[in-house]
Amino acid sequence: QNTPFAVPADMARQYKALQEELIYKINALETQLTEQKEELDITNHELLELHRDKDEDIDDKDKQIQQLNERMNDMSTEFSNMLTETLDLMRTQISEKLQDGGDQEADRAEFAQRLQDYSTKAYNAVSVNSRAIADKGDKAEKGGDLALPALA
Repeated sequence: QNTPFAVPADMARQYKALQEELIYKINALETQLTEQKEELDITNHELLELHRDKDEDIDDKDKQIQQLNERMNDMSTEFSNMLTETLDLMRTQISEKLQDGGDQEADRAEFAQRLQDYSTKAYNAVSVNSRAIADKGDKAEKGGDLALPALA
């Protein structure tokens, strides 16, 4: 009599053991699913933070580039102004020199006249001196002294 009841009892026991094993697997898989969902949420959150950080870095770099471009433009403008001022100053100085050049022409004419006067005086002095030497030479020839060579 044990045998007819033993088979269904054994089957019931196997069924319950299989059911418990499957419930355990289901619970383990649900736990694993929950953990992986949490991990996915954390990873998605980290990804969003990375995107925000990246966007902030890009914005910061764009601002820095904009500031540097503005600084370069300011420096370029400043340099251009410096060159313009220098050019204007040089033009002014050259204009003044050219205007003063009229006065210098008068000074040059006066200087040329003085130079001509000195040249004439020097030529006359040399000519007079040469004649005197020549005259002495003539007298020396007549008197037997050596004549000095004439300076021309």
